Amino acid sequence: MNTDKTSISSEADPPEALTTDLYLSGLRVTYVGMVINVLLIIIKFLGGMLGNSMAMIADAVHSFSDFVSDLGVLVGLKFLSKPADSDHAYGHGRVETAISLLMGVLIIITGIGLFKNGAQTISRSFFGGEFPLKPGGIALMTGFLSILSKEALFHYTQSVARKSGSKTLEANAWHHRSDALSSVGTVIGVGGALALGSRWTLLDPAAAVFVSILVVKVGINIGWNAFRELSDE
Repeated sequence: MNTDKTSISSEADPPEALTTDLYLSGLRVTYVGMVINVLLIIIKFLGGMLGNSMAMIADAVHSFSDFVSDLGVLVGLKFLSKPADSDHAYGHGRVETAISLLMGVLIIITGIGLFKNGAQTISRSFFGGEFPLKPGGIALMTGFLSILSKEALFHYTQSVARKSGSKTLEANAWHHRSDALSSVGTVIGVGGALALGSRWTLLDPAAAVFVSILVVKVGINIGWNAFRELSDE
């Protein structure tokens, strides 16, 4: 009986809050991500406008959703850093999980928006004869820059998330990777259109549609895991 009581008591202990070092590490990686995302939003939008790339403009919107998720992470870390109190005997971890769920939904909405834009462009091309303009090389270079920066940011954020055990940081890391995947699709579409000629400009929106499906999948995984935790599964 004593063993069982000890086991039950151990399981009921409230989770520890983040240490000061881990909390500061989480803030640091999030602020770095915010700065990079703001720069990418500007660079991608200009690259898409000057390079006639619908996929790159959509990519800029995706980076904006990353910036919004960074704001959510800051709120999540603030709650996770608080210890258990009289009103929250098990700590404030549920707040962080709820924010992770909202971030998953945000990624899904972003993916659906990317899919819709790409599908509409393809539809106008097939049924209305309105083929998109041939993208420029600046859009291709912007895409490579985005892939490198966002993939590096993914590994940086993932490393801090594993050390801190933060679900929100982990969700944000995958949001960074979803942005990198989106840029991969953009590079494929823009590169194909540049290499194969004006008859292949549909590769740009087609790649955006393909990547949008990957983005939605990432959002579903993050949101579903957070929902399971909130429901005590």
